[in-house]
Amino acid sequence: MIPPTESLNAFKAVRKPFIAASTVEKPFVAHAPIEINSAKYFFTSAVGGALACGLTHYMMTPVDMLKCRMQVTKGMYSGVIDGFKKVASAEGIKGLYLGGMPTLIGYSLQGMGKYGFYEYFKYLYTGIVGEETAAKYKTMLYLSASGSAEVIADVLLCPMEALK
Repeated sequence: MIPPTESLNAFKAVRKPFIAASTVEKPFVAHAPIEINSAKYFFTSAVGGALACGLTHYMMTPVDMLKCRMQVTKGMYSGVIDGFKKVASAEGIKGLYLGGMPTLIGYSLQGMGKYGFYEYFKYLYTGIVGEETAAKYKTMLYLSASGSAEVIADVLLCPMEALK
């Protein structure tokens, strides 16, 4: 069912044009900006990483639990939906989130290490090689910072993966 032309024209007349950068409105500026490369900046990056990784991995715990069961005992479930139904009916929600706390803790630590130390290592390595060299070889510096942070992040994660 298509609306009459009059109502479409009325709608078009009411719409305001989209302006990407308005000269009338003030841009949003945070009340207390965090200084780049400060202790608060590194801490905030770590907290953001902990929240991002910990919560998302925790939400996927039922999928991971079911995947592990299906790998260990082939033919236990006829499919993913069947597996969720059987686990939920036999063990309840608690059964679906088996291994959830080690997952939440482990991936929160991993995210904290990954995001927090990545920002710190970018700062550290830039100080070691100098601003000019860091700008010239930015990709290599970022790869080095990322690799260094990931080593720490994985060391933080491994004990919790073993518990899971």
